[in-house]
Amino acid sequence: MLKKIKDERLMIKNLKIIRVAFLVQTIGISIILVKDFIDGKAVFGSPLFFVLIVTVLVLNVMSMPISLEYFEPKKKSVLNSYPKILFISALIGVGMTFLYLFLSPDRSVMEAIIAGGILSVCFLFSFSILYFIQKKRKQDLDE
Repeated sequence: MLKKIKDERLMIKNLKIIRVAFLVQTIGISIILVKDFIDGKAVFGSPLFFVLIVTVLVLNVMSMPISLEYFEPKKKSVLNSYPKILFISALIGVGMTFLYLFLSPDRSVMEAIIAGGILSVCFLFSFSILYFIQKKRKQDLDE
């Protein structure tokens, strides 16, 4: 049976090894997707594309609290007000919708609305996570 590692040096070394393995995995998946794109295969329908997107999303969501530990706003941050976050997310979605319609006029309006809505939800999700982590951190510092 394996024992739990208690030495901090070994824990950090183990985390660095995991980080390198993750990097190699991501580069490998990216190379396979680029090869598929060059060969003319459907890249976006590939399960590897889904794995790559989920992997990058998990990495970003898991690293947000660490990034916020070192984030010291010099002025009033946009993340302090949730209505501002909602407004910015909606503005990004509307902007994407109009950009989609402008760049590809042969596409339907419904596709543009769906693309803008998805982008708006993605920004709202990430900004909401940052807002609630920062709010919790501020409450912990006040106590």
